[in-house]
Amino acid sequence: GFGAAIADRLHADGAAIVGLDVEPADGRHPLIAVDLADRQARQPAIDAAIRLLGGIDVLVNAAGVFREGSIVDSEPSDWTALWAVDLEAPIDLMRLVAPAMTTQGFGRIVNITSIHATLGQPGCLAYDVAKAGLEAVYSTASGSWRWRGSRTRRVRRGRCRWPRLPCCRRDAAGRGLPPARAEAVL
Repeated sequence: GFGAAIADRLHADGAAIVGLDVEPADGRHPLIAVDLADRQARQPAIDAAIRLLGGIDVLVNAAGVFREGSIVDSEPSDWTALWAVDLEAPIDLMRLVAPAMTTQGFGRIVNITSIHATLGQPGCLAYDVAKAGLEAVYSTASGSWRWRGSRTRRVRRGRCRWPRLPCCRRDAAGRGLPPARAEAVL
């Protein structure tokens, strides 16, 4: 996904990488297996990453899940399950790396958001809300950390043709694109 592509690029540029992911590692980069929806698992995962790296200079919040659902055909449990990974985990990971970044007087945090933050799509309620929330986190955190030598940035992905997102499948079908053309681009 997007996180693996970002890790590949940072590694190619010479960065030491440790990923946090619920899925097994493919062997390209060290990986700490963690379910970011589990609040209790986040601190040990960050601690392990800092030990492996000898510190932390950059945090890229790129993890995400998707569940289709509109306001009329989804339940609060659907929303909170998605928000645990797409919104709560990035905020918590930022909080967890802040002491190390503050102590060293340097740090960069990049939150991957989406055009969904401002252009909601039918059937993407919880995802849209999570991305809008992450945009708000960027605005708040960027001001509060600037004086500590750390910076936050957001990268807002534009439209992509990602077949796992129902709204992207509908968009591709509506334009007459064959399914093979509905692929993710970074």
